[in-house]
Amino acid sequence: MEVVAVGGCWCDFVSISPKLPKKGQTILGSKFLTQHGGKAANVAVTVSHLKGKSAIIGRVGNDFWGENRIKSLNELGVNTNCLQKTSGHHTGIAMVNLSEAGENQIVGIPGANYQVSAQDIDKYKSIIEKAEVVVVTLEIPVPSAIRSLELSQRISILNAAPAPENCDPALFTLPTVFVVNETEASIFTGLPVVSFEDCKKAVKCFLEKGCKSVIITMGEKGAVFGSDATSDPIHVKCPQVACIDSTAAGDAFVGVLAYLMTYRKDIEMEQMVEAACYCASYSVTIQGSQASLPTLTTLQQYFLEKF
Repeated sequence: MEVVAVGGCWCDFVSISPKLPKKGQTILGSKFLTQHGGKAANVAVTVSHLKGKSAIIGRVGNDFWGENRIKSLNELGVNTNCLQKTSGHHTGIAMVNLSEAGENQIVGIPGANYQVSAQDIDKYKSIIEKAEVVVVTLEIPVPSAIRSLELSQRISILNAAPAPENCDPALFTLPTVFVVNETEASIFTGLPVVSFEDCKKAVKCFLEKGCKSVIITMGEKGAVFGSDATSDPIHVKCPQVACIDSTAAGDAFVGVLAYLMTYRKDIEMEQMVEAACYCASYSVTIQGSQASLPTLTTLQQYFLEKF
């Protein structure tokens, strides 16, 4: 398989309301949705949408939601042979509060996702080793994520979310590309990460921790990219669009990046980041997580506009 995503497979319960509630506040919402999610699942679906080959390694519960997730991923072209059903644990659930302006709050209950063990990863060792790109998320236990990165033989991308409070240094040194958003970057570095200049400082901090290359996504402000081979971090901008739902934008970004690192080795990393920003931007104009993930048409439009 060309791209293997290791990590979360969830079911999202989404409440839509005019605004997000404040601490202790109860508000009335306008709509409720059940949809498919999970960072690793979303990455695998994005690659499949782009006509690439993808597989997911993880766990779901031996329940209705788990069966439903496997069926849906199969229909979307994702190889689910390594997505195990787990007795005694429910499928991962994400409770999403979404404002009509597109802002979100998410609480995830990992369930079966946290039963993914290092032994599970070793079971699929040959699949990981043969992958062109391995994408790992932290919706599974950190030792399992680290083992996945250790087994990767080519390119590995760590989407270090959700960010753990106490971080194993191997998470910085093992992946080819370390990807976080501003909030996660702040947790990992202890620095305020709001502006472009803040991001530059955070990127340099990550490189000092042993990262080979770092991308900090900044929502509508684009992304900042830096590596041990560049003298100064680069700010990559994205199109300005009307945001409806930002829930899976980060996953769209990582999925496009993984696709390009697999199938478009002829272009520079800065352009890959720009293309990923472009596709992620248009994903926020569509409601839903996997329903909003970019297609090959969106990516082709980027190349048409750029060239």
